[in-house]
Amino acid sequence: MRPIESLNITRRDILTAGAGALTAAAAPALAVSGNQESLCARANRKGLLVGSCLDILQVNDTQLVNGLSQDCNILIPENAFNWTRLQRTQGSPLDFSEAEAVAAVAKRIGVTLRGHNLVWYATMPAWVSAIVPTLTATQASNLMTSHVKAVASHWRGRVVHQEPVNEPTEAPGKLRSAVFGAKLGEHYIDLAFEAAREADPDAVLFINESGIEQETPWQTGCRKTFLQLLERLKKRNAAIDAVGVQGHLTLDAPFSQDAYARLLRDISDMGYKIMITEFDIGDKGILGSIAPRDAAVAALGKAFLDVSFDNLACGGVLDWSHVDKYSWLRKKTNAQRTDGQPLRPSPLDDSYKRKPLWYAMAAAIDGASKR
Repeated sequence: MRPIESLNITRRDILTAGAGALTAAAAPALAVSGNQESLCARANRKGLLVGSCLDILQVNDTQLVNGLSQDCNILIPENAFNWTRLQRTQGSPLDFSEAEAVAAVAKRIGVTLRGHNLVWYATMPAWVSAIVPTLTATQASNLMTSHVKAVASHWRGRVVHQEPVNEPTEAPGKLRSAVFGAKLGEHYIDLAFEAAREADPDAVLFINESGIEQETPWQTGCRKTFLQLLERLKKRNAAIDAVGVQGHLTLDAPFSQDAYARLLRDISDMGYKIMITEFDIGDKGILGSIAPRDAAVAALGKAFLDVSFDNLACGGVLDWSHVDKYSWLRKKTNAQRTDGQPLRPSPLDDSYKRKPLWYAMAAAIDGASKR
């Protein structure tokens, strides 16, 4: 493993020094050399996965798809696996048309496919949220596991990863109690993974979590809660193969390489594989022109990915929108900049040009040990 020079990035660093305190850490990534190889070519040499999400509204964007074909060896349908997209009304057949459109793009450009959030509190259809409180525990379990099995069975042999449960942690010391959690307790997680394993024995099954990577009291509390959950799940022999660390970072929260490395070590020491599954960096925490903003984003991204790839259990990274203009963060009210300028959280800008974050990702991949 390569040595890491420990880096702690604080909000004070960003606000008082602009990007200056950070740019040195990202210098290897930001030096645009003659090597313009794609992220995919770099990742393939290292045995890493590198990918992005793609939504139904973007499948006909030729420039985007061309960029994904160059940089990615795996894609994930951004929203198409959401239960709300698959079955809006009770009793209706599952509608896989949106996910199939993304799968068709993946097949056309020759990349693999990852499944996403079979059970997620944020995308429960209204009819599911309404009916579950009226059901017995057995009935609720059957409803959930039947859905998981139906979706996983449809995609058996076509996805390499499946994600039965997304974001089980609600707050420090508290797991999600919405819908199935309220009826079944945390054992809904075990049941969802058991159903997915039965339906698709070959897919790598992920539990996916957000808000555990940076050093706010909230995130450190959620990190502890999530790790404790993983320990309990391991003791119960839940059918979980891997942990998805989402990697939604922000410049207005501190980051510690040491603390993040401990998190990944704690996960891998339990025997779980790791992927960075939804990587982006919100830049509302720094004022000024585009150049220092992009430099700060790249520095944080490089610091984060260096640690990620130094843990050999980490198999790669997927960004959550390869192009700025499609980022979900631009639609999130509390993520916006005070100066009204659009966020720049992705590897490519609105014109599909490579940004400093792209070069930071390239440098981190180049520095990773071969898997």
